[in-house]
Amino acid sequence: MEHYRRDKSISHKLENPFADVLKNENICKVQISEYSQLSKVLGYAISKLRHPSTKLMLIQGQGKALHKVGNCVRILMTKHDNLHRCDALTHKIHEDIWLPIDTESNLDGISVKRHIPALFVILAKDDLPVALKTHPQRLQLKSASNIASRPETKLASGHRQRKPHK
Repeated sequence: MEHYRRDKSISHKLENPFADVLKNENICKVQISEYSQLSKVLGYAISKLRHPSTKLMLIQGQGKALHKVGNCVRILMTKHDNLHRCDALTHKIHEDIWLPIDTESNLDGISVKRHIPALFVILAKDDLPVALKTHPQRLQLKSASNIASRPETKLASGHRQRKPHK
């Protein structure tokens, strides 16, 4: 790449996959970045969920913040037993255009596209709207209660062994 220079950097807009379904809903939005402090985000989200007018909450993050989104949602669902969850995984495209430094050489320009993952999670106090239950981008996740009821241990070989029930 020593023969190229970056000409442009284009960051395409990230589209909310639930925007068409939730356009008429009163929704509380929580944006999490890689620099967000989880304790502050949780404090804000818990205070909003305690408010009686909040029915839906959208938690979103991208790139290095995906693990924070997952942790935040897990903690909120343990603190509020009656929450319903709907997830969608999408990506944002970031494009860099590189042009040759020497215009007399026969080098072509290069376009590099990066797909940055983004996670959108909707938490609902009441049952999810029907449009969200059948949304095409909705992720089907295993229920946390099913996973918690089947404890496993990790062996030295890296395989998992189920603990016997007592």
